[in-house]
Amino acid sequence: MKTNCPVFCYHGVRESPRPWDVSVDEFEKQVKWLSENYEILTASQVYNKFRKGGLPENAAVLTFDDGLKSAYEASKILDKYDVKGTYYIISGLIGQLWEGEDVMSEDEIRQLSEKGHEIGVHTVSHPELTNLSSDNIDKEIRQSKKKLSDITGSETKSLSYPYGDYDEKVVEALRETEIETAFTTKPSSKPDFDKPYTLPRLPVFRWHEMSHIRNLAEGKNKLYRNYWYYPISRLKNRAVF
Repeated sequence: MKTNCPVFCYHGVRESPRPWDVSVDEFEKQVKWLSENYEILTASQVYNKFRKGGLPENAAVLTFDDGLKSAYEASKILDKYDVKGTYYIISGLIGQLWEGEDVMSEDEIRQLSEKGHEIGVHTVSHPELTNLSSDNIDKEIRQSKKKLSDITGSETKSLSYPYGDYDEKVVEALRETEIETAFTTKPSSKPDFDKPYTLPRLPVFRWHEMSHIRNLAEGKNKLYRNYWYYPISRLKNRAVF
């Protein structure tokens, strides 16, 4: 059953011309408004509440893909508003420089987990999973899950698909590795938690202002069809998303 529960998808939080980076000031405005109007949960929290029949009417989730250092720094803003985020980490890039930006260290990932933020899988190397063999899909998921679970000391149970790409072969690998939820980049504010491996998110870009965030949270997803939307398909030739 679909329910209104906006799941926002962030990447970097910094001053940058890149479309998937949100400025620090704009990010704080968004977090402040969301914290005042929604009960912000982690991916696993919202799924567990759904399974128990207790999902709040005003639930929302903030996710961060790739594990960028700027997203770690942005956790200070989440802490300020007592908000917990869900961070999907490319485990093979931990502590490295990627696309001109630092990726979190193991210690920073551990700190996030200790503060109550959720750490999730974004694979080892950020491939298009649908282009891989079943064995390589399994390795990308299983090895990433193990490394992140070892860092945090708790089992990792959620994943976001690189580029939002998945098919039945990928979903089967998730079941076998005991991943409970997986998120796409298909824009919708109404996830169907009865289908936990095809959950939509609302990608946030640098040109999104507060009015856009409010509209997206309320289910006005036609915004993504406007002229200023940067198509996700165009990002597939880039290293991130």
